[in-house]
Amino acid sequence: MELFSISEMQEADKLAIEAGISGLFLMEQAGLRLASHIESISKGPCRVSILAGPGNNGGDAFVVARLLKQRAYKIDMFQLCLKHEHIEAVKSDAIIMKEKWQHIEGETHSITNKAELRRSLAKSSLLVDGLFGAGLNRNIEEPISSLISEINQSNIQVLAIDVPSGVNGNTGQVMGTAIEADLTCSFHRPKLGHYLYPGKTICGELRIDDIGIPDRINNQIAPNHQINSPEIWRDSIKQRSQNSHKYHHGSVLVVSGDQTMRGAAVLASNAAIKSGAGLVTIAEKIDGLECHPKSYAAIMLAVMPEQETEDHWRSLLSSKKVTAALIGPGSLSTQKTLKRALMLLKCSQRVVLDAGAITALANEAFVGQQELLAQVKGQPKAILTPHEGEFKKLFPDLDVKNKIEAAKQAAKRVNSVIVLKGADTVIAAPDERILVNSNAPSTLATAGTGDVLAGIIVALASNKDIPLFEAAAAAVYIHGECANQITSELVADELIDHISKVKHNLINNC
Repeated sequence: MELFSISEMQEADKLAIEAGISGLFLMEQAGLRLASHIESISKGPCRVSILAGPGNNGGDAFVVARLLKQRAYKIDMFQLCLKHEHIEAVKSDAIIMKEKWQHIEGETHSITNKAELRRSLAKSSLLVDGLFGAGLNRNIEEPISSLISEINQSNIQVLAIDVPSGVNGNTGQVMGTAIEADLTCSFHRPKLGHYLYPGKTICGELRIDDIGIPDRINNQIAPNHQINSPEIWRDSIKQRSQNSHKYHHGSVLVVSGDQTMRGAAVLASNAAIKSGAGLVTIAEKIDGLECHPKSYAAIMLAVMPEQETEDHWRSLLSSKKVTAALIGPGSLSTQKTLKRALMLLKCSQRVVLDAGAITALANEAFVGQQELLAQVKGQPKAILTPHEGEFKKLFPDLDVKNKIEAAKQAAKRVNSVIVLKGADTVIAAPDERILVNSNAPSTLATAGTGDVLAGIIVALASNKDIPLFEAAAAAVYIHGECANQITSELVADELIDHISKVKHNLINNC
């Protein structure tokens, strides 16, 4: 499903109105959907506190108040009033909805009447937050910030309209403070801030309602942001044909890390072979070959070039018919790691840069390596998989709190696919396509899971028929689903046991 930025949602509203759908109709439809949700939550008339802000969110709130009052609910209505100089000469839809509320003798209190608001919170079963919408672009200040603190401390059940007040609809960041919702109801399409942390947590349960904006309008807007899902990459991750051989499915080279962290290369290699790579080889220095651990006998060991020249690397890559290489798991952020990463970028068809390789590159003018990062047959040749800390080192001028924009700019800057890892992993392509992943459980926050992800990515990337963006997106989703199969606290090794079945089920839509 598409994810809309705030400007894209505003454009959708504008295009719908230009197509003959009135703003009042859209507001009325939003109120109807909200009232239905409240009826299902409350299971009958009760006292409801409703907060209305000065914008369209406030208009939605007044519609809800009117509809619930007509259905025998007791409504305590509070409004954050506009200052006189901001009142429009032409009545806004929100003002018209307030007048309709007043027409049925609905009473409205000022939200700054703390005593009245406290009494209402103590008596009400539910609070409806229609204070600020997704377009909030400045921090919430006093006296509203302290009121929000009281609401959060009251333990009242909260339904938020569009996004909880205080959450930035584009970034998911908290603008000073935010109302913590149990349920958030938004319209037409989810917004970026619904799926980016901390907004995702603050939203609680998310429901998206159709209020009559035609789907054809999405084609006019053509958003680049989507929720990561199998429909996006399933056709790219093809089944094996009957007459295929191992090299049809890619040959992976995993460069082993420091001797104290060799397990990282093993995790990545095991994940790669279980993800469908036809051949997986771990490259190790000659003095470490005999003691290098490996779980699967099918995984090969190869001697890393003693003299790490371009010719030596090309020889190793050629002898194993390598189609994708991985460097970083278990690697220290050293000059040696840097040289190896740059050499692989020069000699290998496709490269996945993870962990230590990323931080090593942070000390190099990596952004200037345009020759190494040039696209091959219209495809980027590298996937970078930084977590937030690694990303900051590589791109110190990009604001990672605006995760979508940071990943988008980074992908363009280094002409590569960026997998900005976290609970809300963002996958970005140089052509500005963006996916936000939403299926990863918190149990993935443990050592080694990133190495497993890197192994899945490089395995899918080693198949030259799979575009790198789709390979990265599929790997991130598969990784999350593997974690969802484990109901207890997980160990990274356990993820590998689920990769084959999860991948098969996702490809075959099981």
